[in-house]
Amino acid sequence: MSLPNSPDLNPIEHIWDVMGRQLRVQRPPIRNISDLHDHCLNIWHNLSPAFTKDLRHPCQGGLKLCCTP
Repeated sequence: MSLPNSPDLNPIEHIWDVMGRQLRVQRPPIRNISDLHDHCLNIWHNLSPAFTKDLRHPCQGGLKLCCTP
């Protein structure tokens, strides 16, 4: 039996999405790997407590999204 594998149920996917969106709008643009590293750390350290709290229970909202016809 294979288990369901949905990004909606995986908390890290939500973090990658937030980080990716913030990196795409970064001004000035990221020029090298060092800039990318610094910006990723900055985004990571500035994730709001409310956002990370919601990630502790991903199935509450994600399961509804996956199972609703």
